[in-house]
Amino acid sequence: MLEYKRGELSEKELENRIIKHPHLIEDGLKYIEHQRHTSSGRLDILFVDSNGSLVVAELKVVEDLYMLFQALDYFDFVAEKIEGFARLYSKHNIDVEKCPRLMLIAPSFSPIMINRCRWLNPDIQISLFVYQYISFPNNKEDTLVFIPQEISVRPTVLRKAPELTELLTHIKNDSVRQIAKRFLDEVKNLSNEVIVDPLQWGKSVKYKGSVLFYWEPRQACIRISTNNEDGDWEGINVSTQEKFEQLFEQIENNIEKYDQG
Repeated sequence: MLEYKRGELSEKELENRIIKHPHLIEDGLKYIEHQRHTSSGRLDILFVDSNGSLVVAELKVVEDLYMLFQALDYFDFVAEKIEGFARLYSKHNIDVEKCPRLMLIAPSFSPIMINRCRWLNPDIQISLFVYQYISFPNNKEDTLVFIPQEISVRPTVLRKAPELTELLTHIKNDSVRQIAKRFLDEVKNLSNEVIVDPLQWGKSVKYKGSVLFYWEPRQACIRISTNNEDGDWEGINVSTQEKFEQLFEQIENNIEKYDQG
């Protein structure tokens, strides 16, 4: 096993490393520009993801309770000028029909700030990444590790919940939209004790009165939040038939555990 130690980086060093290796954060993530001047300050980094969505990234090297508010100001700037960015960086095939994403990167996030993220408009996809800077003294090498921080399910707002057809319009890919609908249909066929309750941002699927999973449409996937094999609550993005089959099997296993318990 390699000997290692954790270290610290300046915000400039963190920014430079992320610009050079954005794929370490997310497959297909590509750098566009950084330190863009806005009326609210300088936007740290602007990316485009594998689906053509712009990604507004805010970086901090310490836990910051207010970084979400700062990032939202930059998000507003990018959303208003998305067509201009698409023309300026035409080689990146930016999709102006897709809402930009928010990405917060820091060594840790406070519970208060994570809770604030739950209240964002569901059309705004936000990703939180905790980073660790690790060096290997014997090899004189180092690396950055990015760990996704799960945001708990959004609370229900007291107003009329949207119909399934409206929720499905959030998904931009036809095949993913079909997978999302099929997931609900096939789970309901598993037992007459499966109940699907409406939520503002998706569906709550219950079995014998207990939440089996939450179903939440995203632009490029359907997000299913349920208990994994270890019994821990986990959110999983589903966009392929293979992932559908794996997760559906897990849902069936969870139903069996409810019956045994």
